[in-house]
Amino acid sequence: IVHRDLKLENLLVAQDGALKLTDFGFAKRIMYRSWTLCGTPEYLAPELILEKGHGKAVDYWALGVLLYEMLNGHSPFEAEETLQTYQKILDGSVNYPANLASDAKDLISKLLQKDISRRLGNLRDGAKDIKVHPFFKDIDFKSPYHLRGSIRPKDFERNKYQWVGAESVVTETKQMKDSDQALFDNFTA
Repeated sequence: IVHRDLKLENLLVAQDGALKLTDFGFAKRIMYRSWTLCGTPEYLAPELILEKGHGKAVDYWALGVLLYEMLNGHSPFEAEETLQTYQKILDGSVNYPANLASDAKDLISKLLQKDISRRLGNLRDGAKDIKVHPFFKDIDFKSPYHLRGSIRPKDFERNKYQWVGAESVVTETKQMKDSDQALFDNFTA
């Protein structure tokens, strides 16, 4: 299954510090290729933008963007306009800060490989190539539940009644016209 919308906003931190992946709205079982343009602009792989058809390699690209963003505080393809973002992605040039660890830079650059036949995770050994990368040398992927998250959300017990009694707001929606709905009759993700 290809998620197709990996991004920071879709990663939640549980009370125990574990990361939880959310929003499977674009997720799809892809046997060979899919042709639907979907996802968030800054995380789109070149093959998605160029509408060449895509598979699981788009998630490996997005993982590279995620890692870059988590380690540097901003996207490698930041731009004012979406088309500028797309152009930066297609150009494929990424500026790495001088203080970025060499293992991190190596992993990210291999995930942000424009050529899907050379992109880490999309090679013969699949995701195993990512797991054995030196960046993850201290991670035991066989026992991930034994890991403790280094970031823990604030104590929810003290604040669980914070919103009790808050006024809820209901937004009314209009029924879509049949002629508008008909535009989506043959739509498949």
